[in-house]
Amino acid sequence: MACNLSAQDILDATGGMLVSGDIKTHIRGVGTDSRENLVGKCFIPLKGDNFDGHDFIESAIINKASIILTHKEIPKTETTVIIQVKDTLLALQDLAQFWRKKINVKVLAISGSNGKTTSKEFAKVILESQFKVTASKASFNNHWGVPLTLLNVNSSDDIAIVEMGMNHLGELKNLSKIAEQDVSVVTTIGHAHVGEVGSFADIVKAKKELYDFSPKALHIFNLDNKETLNIFNQSPATKKLTFSMHDKMADVFLQAQELHFDKVLVKGHINGFESESWVPIFGEYNVYNVMVAACLGLAAGMDSKVIWPQLKKMKGAWGRSDLKTAPEGFKVIFDAYNANPESVLALDSNVRKLNHSGKKYFILGDMLEMGDNSEAIHRQIIETIEPYYDGVWYIGQHAESLASIFNFDEIEKNVFLSSTYEVMLAMKFHSMLHPEDLVLIKGSRGMRLESILEAWKIN
Repeated sequence: MACNLSAQDILDATGGMLVSGDIKTHIRGVGTDSRENLVGKCFIPLKGDNFDGHDFIESAIINKASIILTHKEIPKTETTVIIQVKDTLLALQDLAQFWRKKINVKVLAISGSNGKTTSKEFAKVILESQFKVTASKASFNNHWGVPLTLLNVNSSDDIAIVEMGMNHLGELKNLSKIAEQDVSVVTTIGHAHVGEVGSFADIVKAKKELYDFSPKALHIFNLDNKETLNIFNQSPATKKLTFSMHDKMADVFLQAQELHFDKVLVKGHINGFESESWVPIFGEYNVYNVMVAACLGLAAGMDSKVIWPQLKKMKGAWGRSDLKTAPEGFKVIFDAYNANPESVLALDSNVRKLNHSGKKYFILGDMLEMGDNSEAIHRQIIETIEPYYDGVWYIGQHAESLASIFNFDEIEKNVFLSSTYEVMLAMKFHSMLHPEDLVLIKGSRGMRLESILEAWKIN
């Protein structure tokens, strides 16, 4: 299912021109991959850095797309409606905005330096207990992912949870204009994408756009993050919710009472209703994602008594504090979908709080998009974590320069430094591990650290 639009609707939304076909043709959904089933859908060819979807229009026709948008001249067909637009990406965004205005659905927008996807998945668990919900797939959170998410919303849905990412100023402004969200929340503000955005001050400004360009929305604030607290204190919004681990006056106040490898005991109140629950997650930092989800439940009109029982059903997303057990018995926390200094240190801090009897190892891949200070940031992280672990493997561009941290002549250390992933090192590292041990794998998605899991035959 998904969007239900006619060719005329598409023309109205995009300002396009009908090249061929019946203007009364209807579509149910859109597609950007010519290889997928496009029957009854509109194919929108997008242009990337290394590809151009227009090269695959013939394949889309073979796969029976009902309508094709194009900003290039293509031959007419007898079987497919062709609509020419100025730019297919802008057309995708315009079409999403058109569909968003057409449906009666509450849109909840989530952004932040850490926790967007996990908060989205947790919120989905809570909200689906009472509503029909569509949420962003994977991390469909950019200039094409958000429109595709909105176009995937059914007219019968009650709620759409839309994850919004950014790596430059103005992006959340544009996404907010498309989504016209009813609720906005920035989970936290840290140094993610500082290399792309330019400075930390610009990151704060860019994240604040989510609030600035949804003035009529209900705004949810993290009172424990310095930057979001400052935004809260200056906010002119009339509808607000707050969450905190430290301020009991927040609308959602939860604290981690016990930490285990596979669960956390949380206690506190949701909108004044006090209770406690075991949540099947790793790490105190994940409690913040639980609180975001609880706030979104409140924003949707749910009762606290209904929200509390859902906490025990939560499950994280792939690559985000993903708990795994190797065939040999040792444990792995695979947290390699995203990485920045705050998230690395949060993982390290939570592992130190675990009552774990075995040895602990840390595999760190590059934190990408750290800008000119990348080497210094990685050096500081390595110097912070290395003394606590029985073995460390750093994989990334600063391997050679970071070697100066370690005096290999002084003591024999289980330290590995490599510029890229190497199977030989993965297996050498594996040979050190015993059933009672714990391994942390943390890095940016671009480092493809799942290769380590594959080498170790861990699903």
